Amino acid sequence: MYILGVGISVGLLVLGGPTNVKETNITRVSREEWAKMKGETDWDKIKGMTDEEIEKNALDDPDSQPIPDEMWEDAQVVFPQQNTAVNS
Repeated sequence: MYILGVGISVGLLVLGGPTNVKETNITRVSREEWAKMKGETDWDKIKGMTDEEIEKNALDDPDSQPIPDEMWEDAQVVFPQQNTAVNS
């Protein structure tokens, strides 16, 4: 398996368990409150950008790097198994 950003092969990648998120960092809002909130995205600026500008901005973002072709060489599509009821 190819690990993006690491470039090593491993047989199995197991991610850590649940992350610890402090409850104080979470802001809860109702669906109605959320719908009234104004986003900070400048959609007019984005609509005015060329494809080249969008691609350049994406490539300049270290968290948005393209996935290397090598990663897809051994890729497999895996469909989840159907859930079965425990108390049927």
